[in-house]
Amino acid sequence: MKSKAGVAQRFPLVLLLIAIAATLLSRNNSLNFFDTQITSLGMQHTWREWISVAPLTLFFFVAGLELRSEILDKRRALLIPAIAAVGGMLFPAVIYLGISRGWNFDGAAWGVPMATDLPLVLAALAFLPALKQSALRPFLLTLAIVDDGLSILIVAIKFHSEFSLPFALFAISTLVIYGLLIRQKSHPIIFTAIALAAILTWYFCARSGIHPTVAGVALGLLTFRINPPSVKNFWEPLSNYFVVPLFVFSIFAIHVDYSWNAIASHESLALVIARLAGKPLGIIICALLTAKILQHSSELSPKNLILAGFLATLGLSVSLLFAELSLSGSALLLAIIGTVVTIPLAFAAIALSYFLTRETAA
Repeated sequence: MKSKAGVAQRFPLVLLLIAIAATLLSRNNSLNFFDTQITSLGMQHTWREWISVAPLTLFFFVAGLELRSEILDKRRALLIPAIAAVGGMLFPAVIYLGISRGWNFDGAAWGVPMATDLPLVLAALAFLPALKQSALRPFLLTLAIVDDGLSILIVAIKFHSEFSLPFALFAISTLVIYGLLIRQKSHPIIFTAIALAAILTWYFCARSGIHPTVAGVALGLLTFRINPPSVKNFWEPLSNYFVVPLFVFSIFAIHVDYSWNAIASHESLALVIARLAGKPLGIIICALLTAKILQHSSELSPKNLILAGFLATLGLSVSLLFAELSLSGSALLLAIIGTVVTIPLAFAAIALSYFLTRETAA
């Protein structure tokens, strides 16, 4: 347990080093191949886009597995963190759009400050005392997974390419077949058929014009035969320590000028403000209102709810995916800068909120 906590604590540092390495290599055009167009399986993408539609699907498959587990374990109690997740997405988007109108710039990046990144949240949580971790983890796990699922749904709706009904129907059909096969007894032939159904679901989803990470979430929600130790010991490490770093490396394989003018630009500052103010406000307000309406006590005390709100401000992979799909040119670079700058500020806000809400605080 201690070693796993140590790995989680080092995870933000690993991502930071990966981002720095990609940024430095991109300065001398060493990573230009990421922008090379590749045509395969009837689809045309750059290498960077292929990473977002293929390996990143695994990240959302794991999110689907975790969401299924949370739904089965909690059900009614799931509503409070689930509604809090919605508030934590809605408030930053509205704040960002309001700022963009006030400062007169394009608000296309409204989805960038919405997303919470589960690996980063769990990494930050590992720094807190064990009692705080046990109190916060169930709420944050549910909130972050619902956030991931809703984020990818928004991506699917907003960034679908030319829609193909036949391929969409094929995707639904193979998904149903997957759901039926996963219930059968273990056998090499059944296992092969399950893997084939999963791959075809991803492929047909991609060809339908819907972002294929949706297939990842759907497959995860239908998968109940993977036992918890397998999820913790294989699927989560594969997702968090291979897929996420690969995606982060590909996104930062773009020459970005981290100058003061770029950091202080209206576009970057708006992302910082929207995330650091909107996330905690949306989560806290919606969690309290939902608990009152349901007449159901929240899992968290008000102090812990405040801390959870600031922990949920940590976002990277899904935010960068939204930026990569919705923006280009200088707008994309400023969105990357705003997202990156927010992370150390979020850690500072988490530390301050913990200091002010700890049991011995005045």
